[in-house]
Amino acid sequence: MRVEGFLSTAETPPSEHVGHLEQVLPLMRDAAAMNFSAKIVHLIDREADSVFHLREWNEQGFHYLVRAIDNRHVR
Repeated sequence: MRVEGFLSTAETPPSEHVGHLEQVLPLMRDAAAMNFSAKIVHLIDREADSVFHLREWNEQGFHYLVRAIDNRHVR
């Protein structure tokens, strides 16, 4: 069965030209705007193992758990 469409709590779908990582922050902001009584923790798969984005999310005060790649090394 093929499913077409956009399944989300967001009112409009992201542009086809926006990368997956660039879609995360607006969705974090949308979730924060819902004012849940519990703390929101975003679960991020290793596809989003990007230091730039992790720092951006942290600076904006979002809580997240990333399943990261464990064999990265700086040489």
